[in-house]
Amino acid sequence: VSQSRYLGYLVVDSTQKLIINAGTKIYLNNKAGLWVYRYGEINVNGQKGNEVVFTGARREKDYRDEPGQWDRIWINEGSVNNKIDYAIIKNGTIGVQAELMGGAGVVFATEPRRLKITNTKIQNMSIWGFYGVGYNVYGGNNVFSSCQEHSINLTLGGKYTFIHCTFANFW
Repeated sequence: VSQSRYLGYLVVDSTQKLIINAGTKIYLNNKAGLWVYRYGEINVNGQKGNEVVFTGARREKDYRDEPGQWDRIWINEGSVNNKIDYAIIKNGTIGVQAELMGGAGVVFATEPRRLKITNTKIQNMSIWGFYGVGYNVYGGNNVFSSCQEHSINLTLGGKYTFIHCTFANFW
């Protein structure tokens, strides 16, 4: 099992692809995150029982379920092949943010922006589990739970399909 620890943002630059294999554990420090920049691509390839884990770097027992330990996985427009499968994303500020760059989406509204997220747990976030801004998302067999504000927040249009997902908030 590989492990990585990040102190700041890990940036997947334009036209680059980050592939994360099953069993990888990614520990992120305070305010650190993963940013898939415009035209970049992420492929998280976990497996059942061998998930990819994104969590805070603090390993002490007191921090096992402490939200807000790291920032987010932030995916911008331009790629149609972003995929997260069999991941556990926990204890951050926002689990996954799939966003049309510039917020309002006027400038890049015609550019592709797709994410497929399946078999994934996003839990224990200090703001939102999933934040979509004008994005195209297919989600299947996911759990979004125990987030301080919302398990899911979708704004400014987009196309969202969630099948066999659980949205539960017990903050």
